[in-house]
Amino acid sequence: MGDGFKRVQAGQRLAIPARAYNAMLETAEAYQRNKTSGGDGTGQGGYSSSVYIKNSSGSDAARFDVLGISDVVFSPADSDALPQFKNKVVLTGVIPTSVDHAGGRFVICQEPIANGSIGSAFAHGVCQVQINVTDDTHKFADVKDSDHALLDSAASGAVSILWKESGTGTKWAVVRFGSSGGGGDSIVWVKVIEMPVYTIGGVTGRSYYTCRFVGDGTETYNPATTYAEFAECIGSDNLKYVSKSAGNIGHDPVSSPTYWEQSEEIKIQYALDYRNVANFDIRDCATWIEVGEIAEVVSRVVNENTEYYFRQNLNYAGTRELATLRYNPDAKIMQAVFK
Repeated sequence: MGDGFKRVQAGQRLAIPARAYNAMLETAEAYQRNKTSGGDGTGQGGYSSSVYIKNSSGSDAARFDVLGISDVVFSPADSDALPQFKNKVVLTGVIPTSVDHAGGRFVICQEPIANGSIGSAFAHGVCQVQINVTDDTHKFADVKDSDHALLDSAASGAVSILWKESGTGTKWAVVRFGSSGGGGDSIVWVKVIEMPVYTIGGVTGRSYYTCRFVGDGTETYNPATTYAEFAECIGSDNLKYVSKSAGNIGHDPVSSPTYWEQSEEIKIQYALDYRNVANFDIRDCATWIEVGEIAEVVSRVVNENTEYYFRQNLNYAGTRELATLRYNPDAKIMQAVFK
């Protein structure tokens, strides 16, 4: 690789080796595809984290296929390739195996990637994938040995299953990287659609926020675009939608539930710094997040269950019996409480 990426001096005759020229061209093409599809061109658009990967598996990879990480295209050990390594993450992908790639050393293709070509892939965040579900109670998934078309469900694994089709066999699913059965945090973004409610007059209140996942670099809905089944877009309400059928065109996702499915709904009832506080109630925090706000959320696996925490400090004021500050959700102000 050293000779392939050798630099030239001013006035020196330029002779670009095919290996170097092709690698740079493929990266540029992947950059342009990412940029025109709604990303910022970096391969890390929006709220999720994606990377570039060269498909060296020996066969074409379809969108949402799985590639095991085997190497990097630009090696930092090569002084000529070091600038490219620092500038852009470009991995090398192969057919995944349980021995080499289980536990998170894989990506999920963000677009079709022909064999020998470079494209974008998910390495973090939330995305779709097909899973070989062997037990309908499984909440995690990991690589399927020697198969790049889908993952295997598992009692613990590199990704958490946020949603999947019911039953066993090959099923479509929505998964989140970075949450193994043994724990691990990842960052997602949500829109608050329902706030907590105080218990008043003996009527049961609501001690949690209801939220929905928002866009992660997915393109904004375009009425002129024909969307395939499972294609994603961001609606005018800033929420993510998934197409329910092929040939989907001219149907606004916000007002067309027949053609679009809204992103998953989650509940948030914990504050990140106060998870282990006895008798904690998120309504006892002195700061509330309003309906419609976009918030950064930490997701964490606790005892094989996924919990969500607002990343920002909610300023816990203490239990109702002791606290001297309370949030007034009607006036949207902090108020002193006199005992």
